[in-house]
Amino acid sequence: MEGSSNFIELDWAELTEDIHNLVASHAKVKIWEKGDLPDLCEVVNSHSNEEGEEFCQQLRLRLGKVDDSWKTKDLFMQFSLGGLDYFTKGKVVEVLGNEDFWFEMNPHVFKMEKRGDERLLTYPNFQVYAYFKIQKQVNTQNLIFINKHVEDNHKAFKKFQELSNEEILEAQDRVESDQEDELIGFRALDLSSSGIAFLVNEKEKAYFSNDIGELNITLLFDKDVFKLSSAKMVYNVDYVNPRMGNLPMAKIGFTFSDNPELTKLIDQKIKESGGDEAHKDFENFVD
Repeated sequence: MEGSSNFIELDWAELTEDIHNLVASHAKVKIWEKGDLPDLCEVVNSHSNEEGEEFCQQLRLRLGKVDDSWKTKDLFMQFSLGGLDYFTKGKVVEVLGNEDFWFEMNPHVFKMEKRGDERLLTYPNFQVYAYFKIQKQVNTQNLIFINKHVEDNHKAFKKFQELSNEEILEAQDRVESDQEDELIGFRALDLSSSGIAFLVNEKEKAYFSNDIGELNITLLFDKDVFKLSSAKMVYNVDYVNPRMGNLPMAKIGFTFSDNPELTKLIDQKIKESGGDEAHKDFENFVD
């Protein structure tokens, strides 16, 4: 997921009900030190009081690994309610010895708002391929056609390296074509609910000209297939990949009409990733 968040500070009055809901639902919050992966804690109780001119909010949390050494740690905290993510900093102020401890929240709490679509970094952790139909009369000498064969030694970009023959044939069966069309496929680098990016070699780049017009994309995400309509190319830029001996390539970006099922899957994968990029965004924001 690419960093795509900004943070809006909230008044404590806006958080009173949210804190109550955290406790009532025994929700989970994440705490972590800068640069570390978050630990998930259960919310057990809460306590608040006025300290001079400042409002003090504490949460009783449960995490067995917490001991007195945590009192010296500068911690971040994140929780989710009503589809929104909240971030703050804080510290452990008391360890109770029964896996519970009291965490005092920093008075500055922020709501995260997203700037546009969240992008899932699909390579190399996910098998995501975009297939296009092109007409046979186009000069296709240097393109790869999945309904003919898979070129094992495609030196520029082994786009089917980790895709089994069975999966390729399965994808073909679910992609409509006709005698005047061929199918080409590229492995996606990143994906959002309305956009995709992938790499092509120098010769393949010529196919993605500025006058390419609207296309339909068939997307294979692991073994799920999605039909993406009204796809428009939004950029075609030079790209040099040091891992491939600085071989000249191009990064191609398309937008497409929203697909609710794909959006649901992307959101699920981003949540499963633990939101590490959002956590890093907040670390950088408050530093």
